[in-house]
Amino acid sequence: MGEMHRLVSLERIYRIGQKSNVFIYRLITKNTIEEKVLALQQKKSEIAKNIFDGLSAEKLSAKDLMTLLG
Repeated sequence: MGEMHRLVSLERIYRIGQKSNVFIYRLITKNTIEEKVLALQQKKSEIAKNIFDGLSAEKLSAKDLMTLLG
């Protein structure tokens, strides 16, 4: 499941009028593709956050840029 699909799913849970607590669990097992995808998503999110928080593009390394675009 892509990151956008996950976020849409999270939003659908909290519909207008929802009164019960909702818990979402993500089970990621070691040494799987899901673990690698999660790590890549976290790294991309960190790079994007740094850009939006004022880190100039000049300070991005080539590796960061390739991670973000890859």
